[in-house]
Amino acid sequence: MQNAPPRSPTQAPKGYDNFRDGKKSTLRPNSEAPLMIEAFKMLSSGVYSGDEVRKWLNDNKLKISKNTFLRCIRNPVYIVRKLELDYENI
Repeated sequence: MQNAPPRSPTQAPKGYDNFRDGKKSTLRPNSEAPLMIEAFKMLSSGVYSGDEVRKWLNDNKLKISKNTFLRCIRNPVYIVRKLELDYENI
């Protein structure tokens, strides 16, 4: 028997909502997106540690645990989106 794709939707990453465009499932930015973008800018500057950025997010009303934040910064969804943004700015 072949492996079938999961039928239950997965939870969207922080800063995104699940969205169905016709038959295609995709992600779209939500109200948390600007905070997540700023968090990645802070991390990429090299000035702030991951924990400082996570605490900044919590102070700015985006409650996120240490483990969830670590999963977020390693999530390929954010990496691909960052590459798309860099490409748009060329």
